[in-house]
Amino acid sequence: MDEAFYASLIEDANKATNTDTPIHLSVILSRKKRSSSSSLSKSVQVGVAAKVPRKRFNCEDKVQFSLKYFSFLDSERMFSNLDSLLTQLSPLGVVHLGCTESAEIKSANNRTQINKAKEVSKLLKKVSAFINSRYDVNAENGNDQEMILSHVLKTLPKEVQSINNSSSTGSTNCIHHNLDSVMKHLLGDSNDNNNKSNSNTDDGTNGKKTIDNYRAFKNDTRLFDDILAQKAIMLLLQMEDLTCLSNDRTKGTFEILPGEITSYLTMDRTAMECINLLPPSHAGISTTIGGSSETNSLFGVLNRCKTKMGARMLEMWLRQPCVSMETILYRQNAVGSMVEENGLGRDRLRDE
Repeated sequence: MDEAFYASLIEDANKATNTDTPIHLSVILSRKKRSSSSSLSKSVQVGVAAKVPRKRFNCEDKVQFSLKYFSFLDSERMFSNLDSLLTQLSPLGVVHLGCTESAEIKSANNRTQINKAKEVSKLLKKVSAFINSRYDVNAENGNDQEMILSHVLKTLPKEVQSINNSSSTGSTNCIHHNLDSVMKHLLGDSNDNNNKSNSNTDDGTNGKKTIDNYRAFKNDTRLFDDILAQKAIMLLLQMEDLTCLSNDRTKGTFEILPGEITSYLTMDRTAMECINLLPPSHAGISTTIGGSSETNSLFGVLNRCKTKMGARMLEMWLRQPCVSMETILYRQNAVGSMVEENGLGRDRLRDE
């Protein structure tokens, strides 16, 4: 490969990573109790959908974003699982926040509805303040503690509210028709000749081939049974203006993936700060006496990356330590290949 051309590719990659696209989220809370026990009475079910930028593997790969969804039970007092998820999903942009119950007072004479609306409003304010306090995962590098935008919705849009448990109506298809039509557009229908090439696109994971994205969505039994996750996905698509079926620019540009908070080591903000995982937000104040930006965190000690892309990857791996043995061995084998022959391959790659 021509050296000048290769150098231009690296330069373009560095420019691209300097303006990393932030991850946008939708978070929906459900206060429905799963049990009469006191331990679960203060728990909430949380549904999260994330629009994550995706690396494209070739010029024919149209998929630009991964749509990841999560659903988990969390403590109303600590929100430790949500805290851990925010640590993994970085950098963050706008977070759309809502609840399955309305926070609007609809009738001044209905005391029960007023009390319920006040409780929901208090919960939304608490979660909003919690999200805004996570300036360490802000897309603006945490320099401004007011930059995270948590968009609170007192009442969910009608399109989101209409997604209910379809099994109660006797329907065999548990994906609401509004969500199905939008996802068919974003994922690309297998019957569309323009998207057939996506079914054989290498997804970069151990050489495996992906199947058609829309077909995978239709066969996702986990999503069928998770109404809150469906609501979170629909809310994100509504707020990000992705529901227009006539927009050809978004057609076939998404893939949908189930998210697992148990796939990575659970680590909240407090744990990160205690072990000095990443550089402090205000290094001038928090740096240990005699230290520097290279010694005041684990990231600073390990970061010998030559490109912004590599530094971003290292930070992501530190934020979400993998607990999958298969993935760990895969990474170790890759490192082993780099250091073979007395490290000549690694040194050559760094020089280039």
